[in-house]
Amino acid sequence: MKRSRIVFLSVLCFFALFVSVHAFAQEEKITVEGVKLILNTTKDLTGKDMSGLDLSGIDFSNAVIKKANLNGAKLVGAKFNKANLNFSTFKKANLKNADLKGASVCPADFGGASLVNADLRGVDFKPIEFPFSGTDLSGADFEGADIAGVDFTGAKIKKAKNLHKAVNAKGAKGLKLK
Repeated sequence: MKRSRIVFLSVLCFFALFVSVHAFAQEEKITVEGVKLILNTTKDLTGKDMSGLDLSGIDFSNAVIKKANLNGAKLVGAKFNKANLNFSTFKKANLKNADLKGASVCPADFGGASLVNADLRGVDFKPIEFPFSGTDLSGADFEGADIAGVDFTGAKIKKAKNLHKAVNAKGAKGLKLK
């Protein structure tokens, strides 16, 4: 009797895990108008597929944008102040002049994205290894950002600002401070 109960609970847990993983894999495609509507109401864009959209200049401050797909999105001058971007992907997105002050980004994927002149002050990139390979960080401001575990190998960091004022800069890889 006890063994059959354990087997039943194991099967039930496996089924719940399968359903949650399957649900995560299916992102809901959304339009620019849909994004704006949600930002004016719940500010919860969890799991939304915004890939390829032009969302330049939109204010995402304090929004919850977990597990979202923003690959290839145009986010020039967008504001993400204190937004929750955990588990979201921004591969090859254009975040030029974007404001991410105090945003939560662990883990988020910015592989190949453009963060030229982005404001990354106070962003906490730890506790996991955070790769910026192929990412353009030219002119980005890192003052007060916790960059422990960040891997700058293969990233463009020419003229990045305030890397010497970042927290835990010695824990970053591929970074040569003067």
